[in-house]
Amino acid sequence: LRFIDYETLFVENIGRHFLGIDYTGQNKAEAMKKYLELSNPYYKIEVRTKTLADIITNEPEFLNENDFNFICIGNTNSEIFADMALKSKTLKKPLLFMWVEPYLAGGHCVYIAPHSETNFRDLFDGTYYKNNVISKGEYDKNLFTDREAGCQTSFTPYSLTNVMTFVSALYPKLLDILNGKIKTGKSFTWIGDLKFLKENGYELSEMAEKNVNGNILEEDI
Repeated sequence: LRFIDYETLFVENIGRHFLGIDYTGQNKAEAMKKYLELSNPYYKIEVRTKTLADIITNEPEFLNENDFNFICIGNTNSEIFADMALKSKTLKKPLLFMWVEPYLAGGHCVYIAPHSETNFRDLFDGTYYKNNVISKGEYDKNLFTDREAGCQTSFTPYSLTNVMTFVSALYPKLLDILNGKIKTGKSFTWIGDLKFLKENGYELSEMAEKNVNGNILEEDI
């Protein structure tokens, strides 16, 4: 396993992070390495405490020696940069982009193979993903951020439980990719709690209005 993360784990992160309070004040990637090695000392884990763009630019072999690269940062510019590196053959291994919407209204995964002609940026209208559950109008007028009590940190609201529900639903699709059953580009969208969104006055996208909680939508890209 290889982890890349330049951020530090703070107390306000732990409600939405796999690691607990014992790891606060540590780099997130290094902390995950320690956590996993305590549960299984036979893991071989390498870490880089830099940005993804820095690794792609200066140390692409750290990614090219992997079988797959999961990019779970929810930063469209960084994701587009990684896809451009794949198209230019700076990166040579498949990319899986994963991110969630506020309140975990939806969870998304985009799989792009090295030979794919699909550009990641073409899946977006500006910064709005084509299969978002929440409507574009809501994103245009909403920042969807909360602030932790007693600190100045803002965050996109969702819980660890929501994330685990999304990843569990997506897991069979990920296994098909890892086992070579899916070789062409795919996008997957998990539909979250639509009732919660409607009760709180959030407008759904046209796609979401046609679906129900827990659905996984699969598309070729």
